[in-house]
Formats: sequence, structure tokens, C-alpha cells
Amino acid sequence: ISTMYVLTASGKVFGCGYAGYGQLAQGNTTQQGLLVEITGFTGNAVQIACSDNHQAFLAIRTDAAVNNLWMCGYNGYGQLGDGSTTSRNNLVNIPETIRDVQCHGVHSSRGITRIITSAYHIKTAGYGANGAIGNGFTSSVNTFTRENTGRNDWQSMYGIRDGDSHTVIAIDSQDMIWGWGDNGTGLLGHNDQTQRNTPTILTQNWGIGNIQKIIPTNHHDGGGFYVIAVNGDAFYAGFQDLTRNMSGSSDLGAATNSLVFERVPRPSNGARWVDMIGVGHLTDTHT
Repeated sequence: ISTMYVLTASGKVFGCGYAGYGQLAQGNTTQQGLLVEITGFTGNAVQIACSDNHQAFLAIRTDAAVNNLWMCGYNGYGQLGDGSTTSRNNLVNIPETIRDVQCHGVHSSRGITRIITSAYHIKTAGYGANGAIGNGFTSSVNTFTRENTGRNDWQSMYGIRDGDSHTVIAIDSQDMIWGWGDNGTGLLGHNDQTQRNTPTILTQNWGIGNIQKIIPTNHHDGGGFYVIAVNGDAFYAGFQDLTRNMSGSSDLGAATNSLVFERVPRPSNGARWVDMIGVGHLTDTHT
């Protein structure tokens, strides 16, 4: 069961596939075998995001000056942020002005939506277990709720599912990385498996101001994060650290969770890491 979305260069949105929760915003739950245009938002669409599970929901960010977030689809945990847990088969306008939006789901439907607002706040709506909202509590919320540091300089965020829960790391204007949420596989790099209900600074093994890229990896049993530094070094924390085998071992079954950000061995020719793509149990790397 899947749903697909397309954002065009002209700012239009199309979708097709499964629509059992109204995620195609056609006013019904009828499956569509061909692309249909999704309408009902103001302005031109500049970003779309959707959850990666069967109970799909869609977010559209437009170029409108204010209140530029529109959502539809599954809403069982309040992830649409409209003050309810009612799924929507038409787009609803959310009273938030944003510069980024991310949607995540797990196979048990526990969806979550995160936004960075125009004021550089991070807010979250949806499934709140394991501290995923970052407000100090573990309850789900159906309106967009700010994490509790009070920061107004968030630059980017990277959310993933860690098994059946959610985790996020975010970068502030000082290039410091913070993390919160589920930590069952050690992906926050604190050398423990304790969840964080509020944002906590990660140990910056790569040096302050030295971040080139952050890559989240998902798996139904857990997740992890890669950090690639400007000098080409790479670090990983989280589920089944297969990077240890890059030194030559072929025993993939020996992979264990990494509870701290460990340096990924460089290739034998000393090439710099520039990207990594996590898929399932394996990791595709690029030098």
C-alpha cells in the first residue's frame, strides 16, 4: 500500500495511489491509479513532505507570506497539528508560518510532523512517546508545540524513526548539534540508551563548525545518524554499526549498535567521505 506525490517546477502538487485516509486531498478516500492534482492551498507549493508508512499524511509548504502550511491525511496522533485527531480528506490550513517541514511515520501508524518556523523555532505535532516532542513530556500533542530550550536559532533538523518511536537531531546557529527522543539504539551518541525528553547537546567528536552533512538512516528495528565533517571524516552512532566492517571484515552478523559517534574507517586509498545512504541493514557509501 503506497501513495506517491509530485511537486512541479510551477508550484503544483499531484498525487496517486492509496487514499484510505484522505491523503490525496480529493474529498474522499478513493484510490487513484493516475496522478490527480491536489488543490486547495494558497500560493505556489515550494516543498512537500509525507510520512513513510501506510497511514500516510501530507504536508505542503507554500510561498504565502503567512500561514503557509497545509496538511491532510491520517491524523490518529494529532500529527496534522490542527487541534484534533480526525483524519482529513481535504487540505487544512495550519496557522504556522514555516521555512521547513518534515513528516515521519512508523509501521504502527505513530506519525509525527516537525517544522522550523519563520522565527527559527522547532515545533512538533503528533506521537510524543520517548520524548519525541522535546517539551519535557511523553504525551502526544495535536497542535504544534515548541521544544523547551527556548532557542530561536535552529538552522536545520533531521528526524528519523528509531524502531517504533521517533528521534531528531538539530543544528543551531553556532553549529552545535542537539538531539532528543528515543535512544534505544544509542543513536544520540551519549554512550547510553536513555531517551531524552528535551534537547541535549551531542558530543561533537568532529569539532565545532566542522559539519558538512548529516545523514539519517532508517530501519524498522532502529535508526542511526552519520555526520560527515568538512575534512572528509565521517562518524556514526546508532543501530547495527556496519561501518566497523569497512576495515575488511566480511562478518556482517557481528555488527552491533554504536552508542557513541565512532569514526568511520576511510577507504584504503584514503579518500574523503562525501555522502552515505542508509537502506535497511546496509549502508551505501560514496567517496
